[in-house]
Amino acid sequence: AEYAKSAAEAAEYGVELSLAAIHWDKVIEKKRSITRTLVKGVEQLLKAHKVRVIRGEARLTGKMEVTVTEEDGNRRVLSADKVILATGSRAPMPPIPGLRESSRVLDPTAGLELSVLPEEMLILTEKLRDIHSALYEYPTTVTEENLAQFIKLEYARVGADSHITPREIIRDFIELLDLVMQHPDKSICDFMASDSFVHARNEVESEPTDDSFAEFTV
Repeated sequence: AEYAKSAAEAAEYGVELSLAAIHWDKVIEKKRSITRTLVKGVEQLLKAHKVRVIRGEARLTGKMEVTVTEEDGNRRVLSADKVILATGSRAPMPPIPGLRESSRVLDPTAGLELSVLPEEMLILTEKLRDIHSALYEYPTTVTEENLAQFIKLEYARVGADSHITPREIIRDFIELLDLVMQHPDKSICDFMASDSFVHARNEVESEPTDDSFAEFTV
């Protein structure tokens, strides 16, 4: 993100750079590589200062006394003149029942462990689906698989790779949701395959046809 920001700001100095792509798998691997390097660096420092490392879960169980449950389940009690609690940090989680167990809620640590970056349009249509059903008070039957099928259909259109806009996709999706609401006995897939649903026209589809080209059917 820092490099992308620097690239964007370079234009102020007369240097224009473009961000071709973000390869999320490489981002994750780089993050893990940095983490491994930092951990090994701390381990080397401890070793150099002849610090004995005991791996496990520790609890204060008395005055200047720590009980450690080691990785193999063995428990040992340690005492010292001074005890330092270096707990690190952890993202806070609101005390909402089921929130911590939900796979749809990510803290910063979990977010950086995703193997695939979520598609923004899939997330957008999912939120639009929920808002639409709540606004008009009807139970939604549109599944995540349906959302993926819709997005695949949208990007399969002529010129979609470079000309389709989020506004057109949203317009199409809202139209489909309206049809599903009006006909609860049918699924969104039924309408995607029917003449009842008409795509919003993108720039390529809206361009006038050159009369010099003959219309033909294969």
